[in-house]
Amino acid sequence: HGSSAVVVASVAILYGVYLALTPPPPPQSDYGNKSTTTTQSPSGKEGKAPLLCPMEIINTFPHDDMAFTQGLVIHEGRMYESTGLYGESLLKEVDYLGSGKSIRETKLNAKYFGEGLAIHQDSFYQLTWREGLI
Repeated sequence: HGSSAVVVASVAILYGVYLALTPPPPPQSDYGNKSTTTTQSPSGKEGKAPLLCPMEIINTFPHDDMAFTQGLVIHEGRMYESTGLYGESLLKEVDYLGSGKSIRETKLNAKYFGEGLAIHQDSFYQLTWREGLI
Protein backbone atom coordinates (compact mmCIF):
# COMPACT_ATOMS: atom_id res chain seq x y z
CA HIS A 1 0.00 0.00 0.00
CA GLY A 2 2.71 2.48 0.97
CA SER A 3 4.79 2.05 -2.19
CA SER A 4 1.76 2.34 -4.52
CA ALA A 5 0.76 5.60 -2.82
CA VAL A 6 4.28 6.96 -3.37
CA VAL A 7 4.16 5.95 -7.06
CA VAL A 8 0.74 7.60 -7.53
CA ALA A 9 1.92 10.77 -5.77
CA SER A 10 5.12 10.83 -7.85
CA VAL A 11 3.19 10.43 -11.10
CA ALA A 12 0.79 13.20 -10.06
CA ILE A 13 3.70 15.54 -9.25
CA LEU A 14 5.46 14.76 -12.54
CA TYR A 15 2.25 15.31 -14.46
CA GLY A 16 1.77 18.67 -12.70
CA VAL A 17 5.31 19.71 -13.60
CA TYR A 18 4.72 18.60 -17.19
CA LEU A 19 1.53 20.70 -17.39
CA ALA A 20 3.28 23.71 -15.86
CA LEU A 21 6.17 23.55 -18.33
CA THR A 22 4.21 22.69 -21.48
CA PRO A 23 2.88 25.70 -23.40
CA PRO A 24 -0.85 25.61 -24.05
CA PRO A 25 -1.94 24.53 -27.52
CA PRO A 26 -3.11 27.27 -29.89
CA PRO A 27 -6.87 27.90 -29.75
CA GLN A 28 -8.87 25.75 -32.12
CA SER A 29 -10.58 27.90 -34.70
CA ASP A 30 -11.81 27.68 -38.26
CA TYR A 31 -10.99 31.36 -38.79
CA GLY A 32 -9.60 31.69 -42.26
CA ASN A 33 -10.21 28.02 -42.98
CA LYS A 34 -11.67 27.40 -46.43
CA SER A 35 -13.39 24.30 -45.12
CA THR A 36 -16.18 22.75 -47.14
CA THR A 37 -18.05 21.70 -44.02
CA THR A 38 -21.76 22.02 -44.63
CA THR A 39 -24.66 22.60 -42.31
CA GLN A 40 -28.38 22.29 -42.78
CA SER A 41 -30.68 25.23 -42.11
CA PRO A 42 -34.13 24.82 -40.56
CA SER A 43 -35.56 25.11 -44.10
CA GLY A 44 -33.57 22.02 -45.09
CA LYS A 45 -31.14 23.85 -47.38
CA GLU A 46 -27.45 23.03 -47.08
CA GLY A 47 -24.83 25.73 -46.78
CA LYS A 48 -21.32 26.38 -45.57
CA ALA A 49 -20.73 26.28 -41.84
CA PRO A 50 -20.06 29.73 -40.35
CA LEU A 51 -16.43 30.56 -39.66
CA LEU A 52 -15.32 31.17 -36.10
CA CYS A 53 -13.50 34.45 -35.56
CA PRO A 54 -11.17 34.99 -32.60
CA MET A 55 -12.27 37.70 -30.17
CA GLU A 56 -10.73 39.44 -27.21
CA ILE A 57 -12.61 41.49 -24.61
CA ILE A 58 -10.61 44.68 -24.19
CA ASN A 59 -12.95 46.59 -21.88
CA THR A 60 -16.31 46.43 -20.16
CA PHE A 61 -18.72 49.20 -19.27
CA PRO A 62 -21.60 49.44 -16.82
CA HIS A 63 -25.10 49.04 -18.27
CA ASP A 64 -28.66 48.82 -16.99
CA ASP A 65 -29.21 45.07 -16.87
CA MET A 66 -32.98 45.62 -16.78
CA ALA A 67 -32.97 47.36 -20.19
CA PHE A 68 -34.39 45.20 -22.99
CA THR A 69 -31.90 46.58 -25.50
CA GLN A 70 -33.02 46.41 -29.12
CA GLY A 71 -30.71 48.93 -30.79
CA LEU A 72 -27.42 50.71 -30.03
CA VAL A 73 -25.83 53.57 -31.95
CA ILE A 74 -22.68 55.50 -31.10
CA HIS A 75 -22.80 58.86 -32.86
CA GLU A 76 -20.38 61.74 -32.38
CA GLY A 77 -19.04 60.22 -29.14
CA ARG A 78 -22.46 59.62 -27.59
CA MET A 79 -24.33 56.34 -27.18
CA TYR A 80 -28.03 56.07 -27.91
CA GLU A 81 -30.08 53.02 -27.01
CA SER A 82 -33.48 51.79 -28.09
CA THR A 83 -35.25 49.48 -25.64
CA GLY A 84 -38.30 47.31 -26.10
CA LEU A 85 -41.31 45.86 -24.25
CA TYR A 86 -44.81 47.26 -24.41
CA GLY A 87 -45.19 50.06 -21.89
CA GLU A 88 -41.42 50.13 -21.22
CA SER A 89 -39.89 51.14 -24.59
CA LEU A 90 -37.47 54.07 -24.54
CA LEU A 91 -35.09 56.00 -26.72
CA LYS A 92 -32.28 57.19 -24.47
CA GLU A 93 -28.83 58.70 -24.43
CA VAL A 94 -26.57 56.69 -22.14
CA ASP A 95 -23.41 57.66 -20.23
CA TYR A 96 -21.65 54.55 -21.54
CA LEU A 97 -18.11 55.56 -20.57
CA GLY A 98 -19.08 56.50 -17.02
CA SER A 99 -22.02 55.35 -14.93
CA GLY A 100 -23.99 53.52 -17.62
CA LYS A 101 -27.08 55.48 -16.57
CA SER A 102 -29.48 57.43 -18.79
CA ILE A 103 -28.57 61.05 -19.44
CA ARG A 104 -31.93 61.74 -21.07
CA GLU A 105 -34.73 59.58 -22.39
CA THR A 106 -37.99 59.66 -24.30
CA LYS A 107 -40.66 57.09 -23.56
CA LEU A 108 -42.61 55.59 -26.46
CA ASN A 109 -46.38 55.35 -26.33
CA ALA A 110 -47.28 52.16 -24.40
CA LYS A 111 -48.88 50.66 -27.53
CA TYR A 112 -45.45 50.50 -29.26
CA PHE A 113 -42.69 47.96 -28.77
CA GLY A 114 -39.40 49.71 -29.55
CA GLU A 115 -36.88 47.88 -31.74
CA GLY A 116 -33.85 48.89 -33.79
CA LEU A 117 -32.35 52.35 -33.96
CA ALA A 118 -30.59 54.36 -36.67
CA ILE A 119 -29.42 57.95 -37.07
CA HIS A 120 -29.45 59.66 -40.46
CA GLN A 121 -28.62 63.34 -40.95
CA ASP A 122 -29.05 64.07 -37.22
CA SER A 123 -32.53 62.47 -37.09
CA PHE A 124 -33.30 59.37 -35.03
CA TYR A 125 -35.27 56.49 -36.53
CA GLN A 126 -36.61 53.91 -34.11
CA LEU A 127 -38.39 50.85 -35.47
CA THR A 128 -41.39 49.22 -33.84
CA TRP A 129 -41.99 45.50 -33.67
CA ARG A 130 -45.51 44.50 -34.75
CA GLU A 131 -46.82 47.94 -35.61
CA GLY A 132 -44.50 48.34 -38.62
CA LEU A 133 -43.77 51.99 -37.82
CA ILE A 134 -40.54 53.97 -37.96
